[in-house]
Amino acid sequence: MPVRKLPIALALTLAAALTACIYQPPIQQGNALEPELVAQLKPGMTRDQVRYLLGTPMARNDFSDRQWDYIYYIDRGDAAEKRTLTLYFEGDRLVNMERDVATIGG
Repeated sequence: MPVRKLPIALALTLAAALTACIYQPPIQQGNALEPELVAQLKPGMTRDQVRYLLGTPMARNDFSDRQWDYIYYIDRGDAAEKRTLTLYFEGDRLVNMERDVATIGG
């Protein structure tokens, strides 16, 4: 290898090595719900009370207004997590809720 090309090859090798060291911040999407707020949910609460407590749901069921889905997804690079809180209403009142946590990768 000629002496002139050595600095270029060295610079490219160094650049490639440094790109692996760049910090990748976690990617978050959806409703990040605080456990203290979710714990305050009680059957019989109105939709307005739930919305005031948790905010507007990330996904709404277009086929039925009985169900609200709060979805939160975080990708930390090595593993991802998806949390879902589904609320069910009869009329204007909360009647049931389901929680699910799924770990992807890692």
